[in-house]
Amino acid sequence: MDLSTTKPREHLSEAYVLEDLAEHASAAERSLPRPPKNGLAPSLEQKRLQFYLATMIADVAVLLGSFALATLIYSPARFSNDAMLAAYLLLPLYLTLGLYNGS
Repeated sequence: MDLSTTKPREHLSEAYVLEDLAEHASAAERSLPRPPKNGLAPSLEQKRLQFYLATMIADVAVLLGSFALATLIYSPARFSNDAMLAAYLLLPLYLTLGLYNGS
């Protein structure tokens, strides 16, 4: 291959390059959603905190419910607060470790 016969990239006209950029820009504009009118995306922090709270409540319900079910299966006649003592002691430890780990 003779390098002296190859044409440099300068053969592309400026109009061609601008036209190509305009086509790509219009395709990108069609694929992106419109931004909010105030210019900022809405924050998802409130939804994230609501999800964390719902998850924490579900964890507490599952923990206490599983201990209550085990107590009812093991000794249905003696179901009392004393039977749930292990769950009541474990619950603050579980929640504290969960909050410290960022879960």
